[in-house]
Amino acid sequence: MEPTQKRNRRFNASNRNNQTAPAASLFSKLISCRALNSFGVLITLVCVLALLSVAFVALPSVHASNPTSGTLTTTSSALNWQGTAVAGGATGDLVGGLISSEDMCIEGVTCDTFTLTIAGTPADWVAANKLVHVHLGWTVPAQDYDLYIHKGDLNGPVVADSGNGATNGILQKEDADLNPARANIGTGTFAVHVVYWTATSADQYQATASVELVPAPPSPTPTPTPSTATEPVGTPRFYSYLTPPGVADFAGEPSIGVNWKSEQVNGGIPNGGTVNYFGGFLSYMLRASFNDTTFPAKINWEKAPLTVATAPRAYGDPILFTDSRTGRTFVSQELGQTPGGSTAEFTDDDGRTFTPSEGSGAPSGIDHQTIGGGPYHAPLPTGVNPLYPNGVWYCSQSIADAVCSLSLDGGRTFGPAVPMYSLADCGGLHGHIKIGADGTAYVPNRACHGDPTSLVHVGGKPALLVSEDNGITWQIRTLEQATTKPDRDPSVAVGSDGTVYFAYQAGDGHSRVAVSHDKGVTWVNDQDLGSQLGINNSLFHAAVSGDGDRAAVAFFGTTTAGGDYDQPGFEAVWYLYISTTFDGGKTWWTQNATPNDPVQRGPVCGSANGFCRNLLDFFGADIDKEGRVLVGYEDGCVSHACITGLRSYGLPASNDYTAKAVIARQTGGKRMFASYDPAGPVAEPPTKPLPPPASLSCDGNVITDSTGDVYNTVLPAVGGADQLDISKVSFALSPDKQSISATITVKDFSTTPPAGTLGANYRVIWTQAKKNADGTITTKGFATEVGTDVTGTVAYSYGEYDQAGNSFVGSSTTATGTTTTGPNGTLTVNVPVSALGNPTIPVTDLLDLPAVIEPYALVFSSEIAVYFVTPVERAPDYGFAGANWAVCNTPPTVSITSPANGATFNSPANITINATAADSDGTISKVEFFQGDTKLGEDTTAPYSFQWNGVGVGSYSLTAKATDNGHASTVSAPVGITVNAAPVTNCLEDDNSAIAYSEGWHTLNSAAASAGHFRYHNGKSSTHSASLTFTVPAGKKGKLTYYYATSTKGGSASVVLDGVAKTVSYKGNSGSQNNPVFGSKLEFANLAAGQHKLEIKNMTDAVYVDGFCLENALPSGPPPTTSPGNTDSGDQEVRGGGESSHNQPVDNGTTAISVAAVSANDLPIKLVLISPSGSVLQIADSVNGVAVISAPVTQSGTYIVKTINLSLGPVRVWTAATPTVRR
Repeated sequence: MEPTQKRNRRFNASNRNNQTAPAASLFSKLISCRALNSFGVLITLVCVLALLSVAFVALPSVHASNPTSGTLTTTSSALNWQGTAVAGGATGDLVGGLISSEDMCIEGVTCDTFTLTIAGTPADWVAANKLVHVHLGWTVPAQDYDLYIHKGDLNGPVVADSGNGATNGILQKEDADLNPARANIGTGTFAVHVVYWTATSADQYQATASVELVPAPPSPTPTPTPSTATEPVGTPRFYSYLTPPGVADFAGEPSIGVNWKSEQVNGGIPNGGTVNYFGGFLSYMLRASFNDTTFPAKINWEKAPLTVATAPRAYGDPILFTDSRTGRTFVSQELGQTPGGSTAEFTDDDGRTFTPSEGSGAPSGIDHQTIGGGPYHAPLPTGVNPLYPNGVWYCSQSIADAVCSLSLDGGRTFGPAVPMYSLADCGGLHGHIKIGADGTAYVPNRACHGDPTSLVHVGGKPALLVSEDNGITWQIRTLEQATTKPDRDPSVAVGSDGTVYFAYQAGDGHSRVAVSHDKGVTWVNDQDLGSQLGINNSLFHAAVSGDGDRAAVAFFGTTTAGGDYDQPGFEAVWYLYISTTFDGGKTWWTQNATPNDPVQRGPVCGSANGFCRNLLDFFGADIDKEGRVLVGYEDGCVSHACITGLRSYGLPASNDYTAKAVIARQTGGKRMFASYDPAGPVAEPPTKPLPPPASLSCDGNVITDSTGDVYNTVLPAVGGADQLDISKVSFALSPDKQSISATITVKDFSTTPPAGTLGANYRVIWTQAKKNADGTITTKGFATEVGTDVTGTVAYSYGEYDQAGNSFVGSSTTATGTTTTGPNGTLTVNVPVSALGNPTIPVTDLLDLPAVIEPYALVFSSEIAVYFVTPVERAPDYGFAGANWAVCNTPPTVSITSPANGATFNSPANITINATAADSDGTISKVEFFQGDTKLGEDTTAPYSFQWNGVGVGSYSLTAKATDNGHASTVSAPVGITVNAAPVTNCLEDDNSAIAYSEGWHTLNSAAASAGHFRYHNGKSSTHSASLTFTVPAGKKGKLTYYYATSTKGGSASVVLDGVAKTVSYKGNSGSQNNPVFGSKLEFANLAAGQHKLEIKNMTDAVYVDGFCLENALPSGPPPTTSPGNTDSGDQEVRGGGESSHNQPVDNGTTAISVAAVSANDLPIKLVLISPSGSVLQIADSVNGVAVISAPVTQSGTYIVKTINLSLGPVRVWTAATPTVRR
């Protein structure tokens, strides 16, 4: 674990300015110190002194600087202020590391605060390319300050800090930048907190906050062009194995070792030995065995409980080492940031039994421990235990100096620690020790012979610390040709012939390997491992070697360029890469060992940015007995959302910030020992299946979690952990829909804290998203909390939540809630809907975003510092989320009622689409009409319809989509229609020669008729008719439209098409016999190709013909032989009992004459037709005021039509006379 130079890690960022914090924090630290007591009186004394100094510290209100506050815009001048506190001494706990300088400071005495407001929006600052630079300056180097900048007030997260003075005797300043473009900074209010570390008022700091241009990024090394070289034959392949759910979820800084002595053979295939894995604060070592009878091999994970290494501590540094040839595995957890060494144990049976170890020689370092082992260098040291052939090495550093000690009895005890180097020689931090076959010891260091006034030896060279006398003396052998970055450890591997491979992060962030054949005196073949794939940044190198010409290097890498890969806001995707060489390092082949399965999204942070420091500082690799390469690493991106980059509802996914234990194992290809190279082609391992995405819950049950997975090794073995063990999380909506409740169910709940603790905080956390008017989506985190304290008091609260920082944004708000104690106890918090931004109720549906997206729950226990800020339980398992919660809405029903499926229309068609819709638990908001995927329109009120006009030729699929008031929707079954090409229309007026009329038809004039005239027939006749014969061409569908008029004297007729009759009524509410109302029609559609005949017959009373229109049809058949001639019509008044007459000339070729007389008011009349010779041809009495004559004629001449008034008074009579003539 990497220290932050002078600064100590804060144990509880959420307690800043909390008046109740000191007592609880003090008791928590006493527990920690009591646990450490068994490891040395010095530790106890330090703890007591530090805690006594804190016991009387109160936390008053904020003490302001002079001036107290200021505001900056993108164009502002600098703000200036100076300190007002009076004393120094807020140095924190320098040895135990339990208390930071900020925790120790007293407002107005050893710290003060300037309130800085950054105005505008982040977009304003991005557009201006500006940031805010905060600078502290003082005069005397011995007077030192620390700088912490909080988002919001002092309760908010630290977003920038600086604390370098104690490690540099000439430093007279602290500097920090606030870039509003970064998501964790933005704009708003910031608390600039200045801590007087050793300073006094005699040398008050002077501070400025200035607006500056964002520095241009340094000129990067040109992005390597990915190689197009052919992959070498036999290049290895790898497959990754994640631990089961709930197992080793936090295994940061893992080590891996392979016990060759416990190799198993399955189906004739040796598995290479048992693999041991340890990282984080696990209470167990993982034991993994492989069975290669399947491809890829099956893995069996087992827990091996630890004893000594799990003792409580504030800080640690996990390490595991397996001496492959002796089969002995060491598991150690450093007593971090103390000189107490480490708690260690070893096993000769892969964790089935453990033996305590002294852990280290004295005096040990306080950080960055490493254990190694192998043959002794000749001559053998005095005192070697003959029962164990190899030496065991322990090395660590004290920020400045680093020491190593050697065990001569197999790791039971260690000799005195011998310095490897001092701060004058190298940077304090080193990598992991490796022992060559000849007993030479190698420890890599990132920078030596640089600036000794800096902790990291700025300007130095990567180097190898080498001992050829069993650790008595050490030589520094630098890579003079190399550059380095001062924040990541290199790794060394030693081949069987002594070839040394040195893998390191170069100054440009690239991964490189250099080779030495003389133990680091000289170096050759310094190669860029990432150039082949365009990798620009790389971290955590782990090198192994078997035969002297074979080696492998594993590292995390990304193709994203930029030197700020360890800063929040860095957008990158990281993968595990493995490079291999089979020619002594002359050539390397690098491959992405986790394609489509990133190990991290965003930055990989150092100690200054805790929220993204999940992967910590290193991982390990080893070789099994058969020469397979195995990499033990941690995965920070395990969920479906993180792997794919998308959360539920298309929201962008961030990183999971896990440290899930993973082993990548070689599945094929050449091995590190040539004698075990497999024959045949290299098989590609299968693609790992994605974990499932978050589902949707309608009943409110969003999480079911297995019990027994509380991550807390210091709780009592019986009873304590059950109270912190989540089994279920659920949500519910109140009956009045005004509040949402979040409920946690635990295995066994009591308000009394578990023994040895001060209480616990139970949080349900979720994401809320809203769609903005511009289509973008805004997200916020929310959480509820149930808190218990040492008195058994239960408190309920809620608020906006920073999921990355694991803390509330500002202060939480008191809420109502309930608990039930006992087995399956519940803890419920009620949150007003208004406090959540008034999400739509129902809170979700198939279209909108739900109010609860990807929830999870955390439990924090406050027994010791490290566990107070690290959850002891998470449900579901780390990295995963529960189901999205919806108050489910029953979707509506909808169907199209017209047109019918299969209907046809002519283009351009005007189509009315009608639909019915209903909703069982709400109302219909709208019905939308679609043609395919194209929306035509919508209707919001029943009956639901849409008029689709001007539709062109084609086939169409129509659907209706109903949406209810809860935004749930349903799409109807499709209705298929066809629009044909516009038909050829041929309209025939009533006098068209294709229409055949019998006797009795008259031609009358009317401006309302289609052509200004129409045909009229009256009387009752079974022989009179009108007909039209027409033909529909082949391949067409025809249509006939008969247009007619109606009147109050209208009668009826049979309209017959192809023998099928329809009765048509001509009677209307208005219109007279000779002046009817036009506009009525009768249609015959979808007529098949061929000849058709329409007849109008069986007529009674008035019958009318205005014309016919034919679509896709033409008149056909022989023309009629006769037709009505000119009609002579008029009206006159006839006196009572009198008569009137008029002459009707008849030409040759006339076959009949037809007369109709109509009296006003239906008075009786008589109609007489007299031939030219004077004979009476026909007499007709009126019926209902209408008299009709139709008589054949045989001679031409003048005929006389007499109308006789049979009533006593005068009557007005209208008559029409029409001859029928031959054509």
